Amino acid sequence: MNTLSTARWPRLPVLSRPFPSLLDEVFNGFETPAHAAGFTPPMDIWSDADALHVVVELPGLAIEDLELTVLADTLTLKGERAAPALEDVSRHLTERRHGTFERRLRLPFEVQGDAVTAQLKQGVLHVVLPKAEAEKPRRIQVDVSAD
Repeated sequence: MNTLSTARWPRLPVLSRPFPSLLDEVFNGFETPAHAAGFTPPMDIWSDADALHVVVELPGLAIEDLELTVLADTLTLKGERAAPALEDVSRHLTERRHGTFERRLRLPFEVQGDAVTAQLKQGVLHVVLPKAEAEKPRRIQVDVSAD
């Protein structure tokens, strides 16, 4: 059984007595149902005057395992990161997430679907969704009339 430091939580030993195998599994980092179900890659989203930018961390994901679609007002990102094939080994720690994922993002404004670009560089995906012309601010000239 692993030793868990309880200096910050003095009552944890009392709570851990009935559940030693559960705590061992969690704190050892061995695969849990959450790992088996896949993962959710972290993303940042921002917009400027011309486009919506979506940046997603996808280290270790091959481009052929990634699917990106824009339909109406939704951006969908699907993919799968395969677990390394390890045979005849004893796992001591498993923290990296593997499996399938799907993220759906409702777009805050209309975009030019045919002008969307995506680039995967060093495990980071950057998607640029240009705003539709109707969404871009336009300057209106004010005429001075002589009354």
